Amino acid sequence: SNILTIQEKIKEDLNDIRVKTLNEWAINYTKGDIIKELQITCSKSKNDSKNPVLRLIDKPTRFEFLVSIALKQHFRELHVYPNYHVDDEGLPTFTASGGIADIECFATDNNPLVEVTLMSSRTQATNEMPAITRHLQEAKEKYPDKFVFSVFIAPTIHADTKYMAGYSKFQYDVDILTYTLKEFIKNIGESLQKSYFCMY
Repeated sequence: SNILTIQEKIKEDLNDIRVKTLNEWAINYTKGDIIKELQITCSKSKNDSKNPVLRLIDKPTRFEFLVSIALKQHFRELHVYPNYHVDDEGLPTFTASGGIADIECFATDNNPLVEVTLMSSRTQATNEMPAITRHLQEAKEKYPDKFVFSVFIAPTIHADTKYMAGYSKFQYDVDILTYTLKEFIKNIGESLQKSYFCMY
């Protein structure tokens, strides 16, 4: 029982430092800085980030980190809880584990789940959409009094991904919004003056 208690305390401490570090990055870097880093991360160019910390984080994990920062910067009242693994300084070391959303968000009347991937081929649909649908079904049961939906972000969105999002809506009544990185940046830019989450 002592071992279990210690493990739970470590988990709580890591969650605290994860959010603390996320908030610090959201304050210490401008919205323009983070958008630029998002574009670099999603680019196929060999040129990489000049940031001494970000360049050491592998791109899939970095993408989750940067999207979390962008959400925190643009939606002031949104509580952002990324699920990527972190080190003892709260910096991401690996992408979120399977079975949970990449980024969980909590607003006044809705709980959006944010999922990101750098995949752009047809495997984007088969690898991501069934899990996203499952996460949404579980979240709707967990938060019956909130509107729960998912935002899926990738450099580009494959046609099969859009098809499967429509199928999930028809078959399971879950809402999955698909955004290219360009669309995501445009959408959050239009939401600068809003304090609530309005990606939907």
